[in-house]
Amino acid sequence: MNEFIRYIDQRLDERRVDFWLSTARKLTEQDSRLSLYLVTDHNFPRNLRESYDCPPLIWVRGELSPEDNSSISIIGSRRASRDSLDFSYEAASAVAKSGFCVISGLARGIDTAAHRAAIDLSARTVGVLGFGIGYPLYPPENAVLAEKILDNGVLLTYFPPSSPPTPSSFVARNSVISALSKVSLLVDGEEKSGSRTEVEFALQQGRRVLFWRAAAEKHSWIRLFAMQENVGIVESSDDVVDELRRAYV
Repeated sequence: MNEFIRYIDQRLDERRVDFWLSTARKLTEQDSRLSLYLVTDHNFPRNLRESYDCPPLIWVRGELSPEDNSSISIIGSRRASRDSLDFSYEAASAVAKSGFCVISGLARGIDTAAHRAAIDLSARTVGVLGFGIGYPLYPPENAVLAEKILDNGVLLTYFPPSSPPTPSSFVARNSVISALSKVSLLVDGEEKSGSRTEVEFALQQGRRVLFWRAAAEKHSWIRLFAMQENVGIVESSDDVVDELRRAYV
């Protein structure tokens, strides 16, 4: 491994690095709300830095806060039931009132409910994007929600500004969502979905994964995952808050 690292280091083109850093500076000068954070920066998100698959840099619109390091990632289906949407909102409200940041992916359904709960309480929330900042927001109906997030939160991505989304970019985005928190809560999700992918990433990263009991009763794949280590079942928002307090002792 050391030989491989030396191999990469010897072939690193410093001129190319300088070019991209210069380009990044120009982009941030053009947009006062846009910032580039390198993994070596002291205010790079701590949980993300500690992940084995940490990206070397992230682009952020808004201002990162130390509060973001005590957080929960709330994920689930874009086509969630009313009960699932209600629990996502309730759980996000409870953790926000307890001082934790709400992280999600700004997608339809569960993500939207989680972000909205934090916004309604003027609490911290982070929207993780599967495309570059500056590209038209997807889904478009959440453009207003994204602006409201910036009142007391950030939009974050590791894709360069204005990069379009691809099928794989949303999968890659999920690894960042899980890495930003020590705990992920899945409210609902089909077996073949981005939600399951995020759960897999979270477990690979050594994160705690929580499933809402109603989802576990509905989906056999969740019941199988629940047999693994570092996985729990929650029935109420109080259970979620209790889990977070133990995780961030």
